[in-house]
Amino acid sequence: MTRSLPALLRQYRNKREWSLSIVADQSGTSAQHLSEIESGKVDARLSSIERIAKTLGLEVMLVPVEHVVAIRTHIKNGRSIQLLTHGERYEDE
Repeated sequence: MTRSLPALLRQYRNKREWSLSIVADQSGTSAQHLSEIESGKVDARLSSIERIAKTLGLEVMLVPVEHVVAIRTHIKNGRSIQLLTHGERYEDE
C-alpha cells in the first residue's frame, strides 16, 4: 500500500516525537499550515514540502519508474541502495 506524501510527513514527524510547532518553526512555516499539509487539506508547494522534509531528515527525489520497485524493496528490507547512472540496469544482489 502506498501512503500519501502528507501522511508520510506526519508519520516521520510523529516517529521523531516532534510537535507541529517544532517542525513548523524549523521549516519556516506555521503550525496551522503544516497541519493542513499533513491532513491533505491544502496542496502544498514543492518548496514547502522540500523544507519540511529536510527538517525531518528526508530528501524529496524524483525516481525513474523502472527503479521504483527495486528501491522500495531495498528500503523495506533495510538494505543499502547502489545508485546507477542513466542507462544502467538494476540487478539485485
